[in-house]
Amino acid sequence: MTAAPSLPLAMPINPVDRASDGLVLGARMWIRAFSRALVEHTTLERLRLFTAAPLVGRARTLVDELASRRATPLRSLEVSPQTQLAEAAARGELFAYHEPDLGTGAMFRVRQAYATRAFPITLLHHSFSYRAMLHDTFLRLLLDDTRPCDAVICSSRAARQAITTILDTVADRFASSHGARLAYRGRLDVLPLGIDTDVWRPRDRGDLRAQLGWPAGATILLYLGRFSAADKADLVPLLDVFARLVRDLPTADLVLVLAGSERDGAGQVLERHVDARGLRSRVRFVIDPRTPHLLIGAADVFVSPADNIQEAFGLTPLEAMASGTPQVVADWDGYRETVVDGETGFLIPTTWAACDEDLSLASPLLAREWLDHLALAQSVVVDPQLLYRRLRELIEQPTLRRTMGEASRARAVAEFSWPVVIARYEALWHELSAIAQADPRAADPRPTYGDPAFWSAFRHYATRALTGSELVRATVAGTDIATGEIGMPASHGTIDPAIATDALHLLAAAPGATLPFAELEQQLVVRRRLTTAAARRHLLWLAKYALVELGD
Repeated sequence: MTAAPSLPLAMPINPVDRASDGLVLGARMWIRAFSRALVEHTTLERLRLFTAAPLVGRARTLVDELASRRATPLRSLEVSPQTQLAEAAARGELFAYHEPDLGTGAMFRVRQAYATRAFPITLLHHSFSYRAMLHDTFLRLLLDDTRPCDAVICSSRAARQAITTILDTVADRFASSHGARLAYRGRLDVLPLGIDTDVWRPRDRGDLRAQLGWPAGATILLYLGRFSAADKADLVPLLDVFARLVRDLPTADLVLVLAGSERDGAGQVLERHVDARGLRSRVRFVIDPRTPHLLIGAADVFVSPADNIQEAFGLTPLEAMASGTPQVVADWDGYRETVVDGETGFLIPTTWAACDEDLSLASPLLAREWLDHLALAQSVVVDPQLLYRRLRELIEQPTLRRTMGEASRARAVAEFSWPVVIARYEALWHELSAIAQADPRAADPRPTYGDPAFWSAFRHYATRALTGSELVRATVAGTDIATGEIGMPASHGTIDPAIATDALHLLAAAPGATLPFAELEQQLVVRRRLTTAAARRHLLWLAKYALVELGD
């Protein structure tokens, strides 16, 4: 790898773990974990993390904590409000920008409007199967100013193939409807997701089971993930297979643990099915587990019959792999690229057919409740016969479980541990940065369709619009602020109190303590090196808070 760049890698950081509705989402948790891993394992000299202005303090505390774990300090580690991204691009400060969310492409416009030197932009996908993303994500990706130095990072080859097909389909249909051919000009690179192999590691199963209150001598099968047939996996066929195993192996002490977060009452549906099959003493539910790594460490076999198109990679098989727990999973999406059939576990074949034409046409209604995903998932067959046989093999052969567990741990550390994955990301950023250096295009701030036209669209809302000839005079409160008698009121983060105070000082120094609005505005522009618009907003804010008066 080439020497670490002096320019920073920029990336957003969110110090909040959960979604607004409290649901634990794998994508959100992984993005947080990636931020941690990047700070702890990067070999780059400089990182600059951006977040919403109200979260800067919390993010800095988090980042300082993570940085303290490093063996060697970073030369530069900053946390800044995301509003400063434009300024950083204009100063040519960015080596690369990484957005760990495919649905956010705002940086393409920031680079186009402000950048004095090209830099690569990389986006990482998570789920990308939802109808709304065709317009909000993929069409925008085709319309945005993407370049050869940019990349969508795909977590699996299966995901890359699906994204390629979606981009081509959206481009073809847009051309058919509107007569314009669009193209994504960046790359699609495959890099796996990573995990913390220190957290997810083999542990003493007996000790864990004692902590969890699980039977010490039982053979425990574990599913870990959302309880949702609409956007994760239908677990009813798994329960039926488990019922057969209990019936056919009467001397085996078998337990199935279903652990995860619940959506739309799915847990109650499963509990009713458990009761109907007479499995109440054999099946345990763990809702919203706080220590999932302990659950996987205590299990003998991890099982996941994933059947949903929203799944593109699957972290839980990796977590089981790193924990030394054999995996029995559907041969579906990215699962087949992580689990090695016959070595770390077993892949269960899936069967499907073209049965989506009516769902595609009705998707504006169905997509609101994931009913399109549910209908499709209900048509995906995870071979129940082979699922039964593979689970039975592992139940009856402890030596096979042990051998697969050892192979699993070795594969997880070699292929998916954070130091390995972060190194692959950095190699990609270096490669793309070299391509960006050959890009001669300068900033092009011309408005595009995606740039709001606030004034022209909403100017008629106001009773009157300023002409610039209005006289500005400080009020008593404004004069008291200028002389230091009282302090400036809070400005909610969009107004710089120092600039507002400067405007009051300029008024105080003017003949008659009065200036035309346009003249005061221009003095602020020169004195503070502002745009006209920024100077104007500060003066209007002073009037809003009755610190100046606008006369005729």
